[in-house]
Amino acid sequence: MATLANGTELHKLDSTASSITHTYTDVTNIGEFGAERDAIEYDALDYDLVKALPGKPKYADLNLEMVCTPEAHLALEQDFDSGTINKYAITFPFEDAVSNLDKQFDGFVLSCKVTGIEPDGLLKTTATIRIVSKPTTFTKPKTGGGE
Repeated sequence: MATLANGTELHKLDSTASSITHTYTDVTNIGEFGAERDAIEYDALDYDLVKALPGKPKYADLNLEMVCTPEAHLALEQDFDSGTINKYAITFPFEDAVSNLDKQFDGFVLSCKVTGIEPDGLLKTTATIRIVSKPTTFTKPKTGGGE
């Protein structure tokens, strides 16, 4: 059996990011989720050391392992096949509004693979999403949407 998801979910949002159009169910493992920044080094001839300026941030690809229904996997596969940039959100099971880790972002599916089948018929799936916008805070709608 897969590791417990503890409530972490991947969602596809509508084009305005105001409602959830699909939830890809339980995320059982998540890779790095964040950014890194390169430094732009330059030689200031009047100093004894190389100086640096902060470069633009680059967001890591989002690597996920999930347990999902065949329908949810097919929806993710359709995102892969379309090759288009979509709006996504990832939600975590933390209720503390002060430190909301839930994020929304634009991205496209780089990979989508079935890696196994659970005894209850759910699919073990891995997916990688290339993040192409700065992730921003996401508040999951209480009602509505096409969940």
